[in-house]
Amino acid sequence: MSGRSLAVAETVNAMPTVTYQAPVETVGTAVPVPTITGTLIAPPAAASLALGPPPAVSSYVVSHPVAPVYMNGEVVEGVGLSEDVALAPVPGYDYQYAYVNSQPVLVEPQTRRIEYIYR
Repeated sequence: MSGRSLAVAETVNAMPTVTYQAPVETVGTAVPVPTITGTLIAPPAAASLALGPPPAVSSYVVSHPVAPVYMNGEVVEGVGLSEDVALAPVPGYDYQYAYVNSQPVLVEPQTRRIEYIYR
């Protein structure tokens, strides 16, 4: 049995070693990373929902469903809701919400526009 192991080892060792070499100019060159300087500016309050509402607001809206309002078409951000659509407040926040076509949405109370859709 040890003779077989030795034969296999000799066969493996008999394999030639292959080395690939390429000229330096064909390997590639480093590209410098540009340096960007400037000052970060805080987004306006209206744009803060683009990243999503705070987790506490999301949790409240999803765990406290209200009676849905059904409308024609797809629910999209920026659409205004009519005055007859009841909005529910989120305690401790300046957010209000509704369920439109069974989908929870955050609504800007003054303009009644949908600011965020929970998908």
